[in-house]
Amino acid sequence: MALRAVLALLVLLLAPGCATSGAPAAPDSVAPPLDVAVSIPGPDASLRGTMHVAGGAGPHPTVLLLHGLPGSAQAAPDAIRVFRESGLNVLYVNYRGTWGSEGSFSIPGAVADAGSALAFVRAPESRAAYRADGRVALLGHSFGGWVALNAAAADPAVPCVATAAVFNLGALGRRMGADEAYRARWTQILAQMTGPGAPVRSDAGDGMAAGLIANAEALDLARLAPALRGRAVLMLGAGQDQTAPFDAHGVPVVEALATAGAARATSRMFAGDHDVPLATFAPAVAEWVRAECTP
Repeated sequence: MALRAVLALLVLLLAPGCATSGAPAAPDSVAPPLDVAVSIPGPDASLRGTMHVAGGAGPHPTVLLLHGLPGSAQAAPDAIRVFRESGLNVLYVNYRGTWGSEGSFSIPGAVADAGSALAFVRAPESRAAYRADGRVALLGHSFGGWVALNAAAADPAVPCVATAAVFNLGALGRRMGADEAYRARWTQILAQMTGPGAPVRSDAGDGMAAGLIANAEALDLARLAPALRGRAVLMLGAGQDQTAPFDAHGVPVVEALATAGAARATSRMFAGDHDVPLATFAPAVAEWVRAECTP
């Protein structure tokens, strides 16, 4: 694949439950849908995001939408509309060092950023301001799927987590370590993604590629299965995905969850490649949130 095409895919790559009871909330003229720019405090950086509030008095559960890298809020408006029409708020947040958020991007930092976003949604002042009930479902697209599973594993209060076209950094690191040409290609991609004028600010430089190789096993999502055993987990794959093939990036995680006894874990395949719009997955995710994610 040409480098230009790979970089285009990367916009979604490294780019994006709690249930309501009964029918989805109907819009209310007294409590209309809202789109509110928010600044989320974190231990090392302030994060830029948007809270998309569902119509109706609520209170509403919230989907924390974690994009891939570099990602763009413009990648998800149709998906956000689906969620809001189902009575779900959506918080879309940019990791540190990306798209206006403070700080320098790092892989561990992205997981910490998801934790900051969770704390923001659960805070009493946010619940009052955004008609939220404090319950949060995580949804991660591509690299955001890796972040979502790690954030859920670190926080037992997260009842449900979904991924779409998940990108498993462990699988990436292993292949980079075993395939010299693949390693050179991804080293160049990562360098261009974080270089001068790029949407991702990072101090890692060439060390990001080396770190993926050296820490491949620690980064592998399958290791999280025991921590996720009691949660509702939904993994959605794209059948023609060549950037993060579900057989290599998703199936081993699904198998590890089954081995760990995760009775509420499920997977489903859709047509399309890694660049498939998040809106393709959104109706299935909204239905799953209503049916499977416990209060």
